[in-house]
Amino acid sequence: MNQSRVKSVISWAVQILLAAFYALAASGKLMSSRSGLRCSGMGFPDKFYLVIGALELVGAMASSSHG
Repeated sequence: MNQSRVKSVISWAVQILLAAFYALAASGKLMSSRSGLRCSGMGFPDKFYLVIGALELVGAMASSSHG
């Protein structure tokens, strides 16, 4: 395997791991109503965790795109 191929494989692996991380973090916020307690305790609105979850989902899609 040449060096260019190894870099490409490593790049894809990192992108997949980042996408999985963001998707898991987003699903925890979007599927749970208890996350709102943590946001409201920090001065954010009650449903602000949904915004954070949606942004994490966008991050998952962006990190999985190859360009």
